[in-house]
Amino acid sequence: AILRQARLLRDMNEAERVKIINKLIYDAAKEYWEWYFAYQRYKFIRTGVELADARVQFVRQRIAIGEEPPIDSTEAIINYQNRLVAFEQAKMDYINSNLRLSNFLWNQQEVPVELDTNVLPQPFVKININKDSLVESLTNNSRVNHPEIIKLNRKIDQITIERRLAFENFKPGINLNYNVLWPGNYSPLSYERNDFYDNYKAGFEVNFPLLFRKERAKWQTTKIKMQQTKFERAYTLRFIQNNIKAFGNELQTYYNLLNNQSTLVTGYTVLRDGEATKFDNGESSLFLVNTRENSLIEAQIKLAEIESKFEKARAGLYWAAGQYTY
Repeated sequence: AILRQARLLRDMNEAERVKIINKLIYDAAKEYWEWYFAYQRYKFIRTGVELADARVQFVRQRIAIGEEPPIDSTEAIINYQNRLVAFEQAKMDYINSNLRLSNFLWNQQEVPVELDTNVLPQPFVKININKDSLVESLTNNSRVNHPEIIKLNRKIDQITIERRLAFENFKPGINLNYNVLWPGNYSPLSYERNDFYDNYKAGFEVNFPLLFRKERAKWQTTKIKMQQTKFERAYTLRFIQNNIKAFGNELQTYYNLLNNQSTLVTGYTVLRDGEATKFDNGESSLFLVNTRENSLIEAQIKLAEIESKFEKARAGLYWAAGQYTY
């Protein structure tokens, strides 16, 4: 029984290893997409600062020749200063996200390394998903291959072995005895062969418990442990399935939001470009240009945030299903 339980323990340890790797990759994926969003936010705000700075110089030139009122210079400077404050915050967040992502980096000698500042995240690539089909597939797979379910199945197998061992205690114990009789001052080598057949004592003993108190207690204990473990497995499986569905709902929501937010970015870009052209021709005000531009930057940042959340939800979906490859 001990040897068989030890073999099952090996499977449980392997499941625990997969669980740890799965969680590690999920944490790394979340940190990567946090880094992605921090970089995109930093990039868009930096572009906004450059545009605001160029517009300050442009407005000053137009004021100098009398094409713009002096108050526009103040408005342009205030807009530039506001974006500069946001840029410093975004820059700090981006630098810190580099450090957090470095927690998951080692070289081939297993020495921790820091992320090179020249390394940039890859562009986001939207993938087509069928949420219902994906959730169903991962749910079915988790019933068998999820590390927590594997561990509980092996635990049930161990208790089954323990129950079989407890059942053996209900059987009578039989001891067979055989003793050769000879004087203590003689060597058994001096005896004839027939002495072993003629001079001996043989018998057997039978032990049988009358009330089976100890045996029944052990049997009942294993029965209760089996019920508890099966209840735990049912609860764990329900928790896993609901977790998969929750991440699947998040994934579908962010997938839909990607389409809507991309349309908003396109629309704000058209409005910004049109307002900038009108401003250059003296047909619009600096306030409207800044408003359009601020709306576009906010929409771009929001889109990057949704992209980040979409990928984190996708990684979470596979983590919930007990898989570390996706």
